[in-house]
Amino acid sequence: MSATRPIFGVFDLFQFVVKRKPSSSPTSLTPSIIAPSSDVDDVTTEKMREADDIDLLLDDELPELLGCSNLLTEEHIRKINDRLPASAVGYPWKLTYSTFEHGMSLKTLYRKVEMYKDERRPCVFVVQDDQSHIFGCYCSCHPHRSEHFAGTGESFLFKLSPSSQSGFYNWTGDNSFFMKGDHDSLAFGSGDGRIGLWLDENLLNGSSQPSKTFDNPTLSATTDFTIDGVEVWTLEF
Repeated sequence: MSATRPIFGVFDLFQFVVKRKPSSSPTSLTPSIIAPSSDVDDVTTEKMREADDIDLLLDDELPELLGCSNLLTEEHIRKINDRLPASAVGYPWKLTYSTFEHGMSLKTLYRKVEMYKDERRPCVFVVQDDQSHIFGCYCSCHPHRSEHFAGTGESFLFKLSPSSQSGFYNWTGDNSFFMKGDHDSLAFGSGDGRIGLWLDENLLNGSSQPSKTFDNPTLSATTDFTIDGVEVWTLEF
């Protein structure tokens, strides 16, 4: 009988290879560990710090105001700006209409904003009542006379003052009653016979009720109120 030849398994072959004396050539099986360069670490850390600084700067950046507000504080502007859709961030705000400069008239308001032929240009509509409560609407289009409601789901209602009652109220999706302008009134949000924010033709009286469009509470100090001031800020695209 002939002698049986030894059979090398995969494990035996592995042991044979790894037990060989490592070669000093670059093809040696002995792995080498490269210590990270301190210069690389320093550069990476610096880049991360720069990125953090940019993020903080963007978070804190306010839009440029083309005009002076009698109603909005820096904190108010920051709160509204933080809630704007991404497509509206970074553009200057221009004071298009103000009761403090142009008088109390819805007709004048319409005329002032009509200089922007594109009615789809968004605006920030701010109201103050006679008890110093400040509230309003971000509307995806300009206030204008129309037979039907206008605007998109990017619109929202808000309350800024007093700060303990501040809040933002986005579109619920229940209806599309965003904004409706008539010759004798202007309304934002509606449903079930209630209007989120309504102003009369003289911009002297208004009312606010919970609406299905935005699921907002009463924004003013009382449901019916006397208007102390109105400002319309156009986003300058």
